Amino acid sequence: MLKRGLSIDDSSYKDWNLSTVISTDRFVQSDDLLMVLIDENKVIVDYNESYRSWFRLPKGAPTRQSIIDPWWHAVREDGSPFPIWDRPSTITLETGRSVSSVVMGVDMEGVKRRWLLVSTFAAYDEDRLKGVVSWSIDITDKIDMDRLMRLNAAMNRNVVTASDETTFMQQTCDALVKEGGFALARVVVASGSKQGLVEDIAASGATDFFYKEMTPWLTNSPLDLNPTGTALRTGLTQVANDLAHDSRTEPWRKREKLFDLASSVAIPLDLGDRRAVLNVVSDHPNAFDKKTLDGLEGIAREIGFAAKHVRSVQQLAMAFDGTLSALATMTESRDPYTAGHQNNVGQLGAEIAARLGLDGPMVVLVSQSGRVHDIGKIAVPSEILTRPGTLSHNEFELMKTHTSVGFDILSKASLPWPIAEVALQHHERMDGSGYPQGLRGDDISIPSRIIAVADVVEAIMHYRPYRQALGVDAALDEVARGAGTKYDATIVEACVEAIPAYLNYLTG
Repeated sequence: MLKRGLSIDDSSYKDWNLSTVISTDRFVQSDDLLMVLIDENKVIVDYNESYRSWFRLPKGAPTRQSIIDPWWHAVREDGSPFPIWDRPSTITLETGRSVSSVVMGVDMEGVKRRWLLVSTFAAYDEDRLKGVVSWSIDITDKIDMDRLMRLNAAMNRNVVTASDETTFMQQTCDALVKEGGFALARVVVASGSKQGLVEDIAASGATDFFYKEMTPWLTNSPLDLNPTGTALRTGLTQVANDLAHDSRTEPWRKREKLFDLASSVAIPLDLGDRRAVLNVVSDHPNAFDKKTLDGLEGIAREIGFAAKHVRSVQQLAMAFDGTLSALATMTESRDPYTAGHQNNVGQLGAEIAARLGLDGPMVVLVSQSGRVHDIGKIAVPSEILTRPGTLSHNEFELMKTHTSVGFDILSKASLPWPIAEVALQHHERMDGSGYPQGLRGDDISIPSRIIAVADVVEAIMHYRPYRQALGVDAALDEVARGAGTKYDATIVEACVEAIPAYLNYLTG
């Protein structure tokens, strides 16, 4: 791709451009590659149309601009400043070596932070280093998706580690700041005071920005028109992507500038009988585009659901059998296509356990284990649970976490063995091909092996969003094919014997 050994004398910089350095025009003309040619004095000599458009340069703008003092600011992947002497183009100019795939954030006035994957190589005249070619691709969407996945993973952890609602809310705000990269996050509820103020449940980041009387919500006074107050009053998401010019936040303009805050969103939360809002603030303008907003609204839904879940876990030990039913119902409320799945698995598991000769108390425990074996799915976004098509690699990896999440939830409730262990192991397979630990043979508990077979049979028999119901024959064929490899052969045999009683249960 690179033309080396060009016979270009020192006076011919005016004839030196991307087309004379890059042998293939399709690279220069690519809509995806941002290409720029920089000379040995760190001055931009040429760039392609994709570069001009991405950096919002006017058409016909002069190219000879120094990279030492650009019109934009660069940051590293962790958000820290990216000094000019550490950037790929400078390294290549000073050493002659190529640099590949460096992540760099770009901050420009009035624009959301965007991200590039930057590579460089040296351009030579004969054996003399004459400059550097830098080419980049926009990876903003990938960075945003990775950030959202990290947020979801943090949410999963928070659900299973929080002992109360307030702790969970605080952990969520911390994750939005640490993993999401936002300047400030808080959860507020409407107070019952005559002044109509809000009360913070949790907050993280630049929390000194707020003071007690700052966010009224009850009336339509100018102060109450702030995005958070309006979201509380109307129940509708409020976006303010340009705080410097948004009339709704004019009373706090100087304070926003002091704390370097540039955009804000307020999203209503479902916390039962309380009016509540998730308020997220960024130090970049236009931070809340549609994709980001969709992701945050999804997190807001998860907060509401998880808050209910935290309260449910607190009640778990108080009413064991009743709470098992409540948890099963809660899990299946996330995925209407599998309503009753856990109870059915528990019933079939009990029928299998009885035919294996297990004693009565263990048969009951197997049944109870089946009733909550998928409890960890409360930490999986409902959009993934009900997806009709094939899951992406990242989505499937997130789905697989329901086993360890379920184990953590049930372990905290101090439930009898093997309930938590079954939640962890029901996707393990006898040949080691399962997850999450890749256990083999006797390393998998007998109750887990029972529920593994019951889970597969029950799932194949009934409708799923990605396929039609296949019926009992197809279900038994599947476990029969895997008997002795994926599934315990003795348990498969007991399952076949248990099917008539199970079908009577379904139709009774």
